[in-house]
Amino acid sequence: MKTAILQFLEKQINLEHIPGAVICVSFNGKVVLQEAVGYRSLYPSRTKMTVDTIFDLASLTKVVATTPTVLKLIEAGEIMLEDKITKFIPKFGSKGKEEITIRNLLTHTSGLPAHKPYYAKNLNADEIIQSICEEEVHSVGKKVVYSDLGFILLYRIIEQVT
Repeated sequence: MKTAILQFLEKQINLEHIPGAVICVSFNGKVVLQEAVGYRSLYPSRTKMTVDTIFDLASLTKVVATTPTVLKLIEAGEIMLEDKITKFIPKFGSKGKEEITIRNLLTHTSGLPAHKPYYAKNLNADEIIQSICEEEVHSVGKKVVYSDLGFILLYRIIEQVT
């Protein structure tokens, strides 16, 4: 098993699908495999992966929590892909954002910026939502820009609906 897993990971690294990985498998409370392969950074220089490398998992919440929750709410008829964000957050409806839908947020086609360093301003959740509502957007539905801001809005919508 160990050889097959490590060969798979090495193949992914060689194909440049991933720079590296850490794997830890336990069985009956005992670690049976713990390895680090590849690199934890490639730029400005290659740094070897180690078993104690810490990964930022923030974006995983988009695919393992937020998106499935939105899909369950759609399945339950609580929300629809074409629902405008203003249905849930009325103050969002200005500066070109009036027509933005759940679909636009899920597909990163809302025209919202990719990221804003809200952590640096020490804003609370309501202040962050207010800041997003004040953003101007362009090219809604025409360009994909991976946006953390859109998923922050989805969190607020999920919170309101549930």
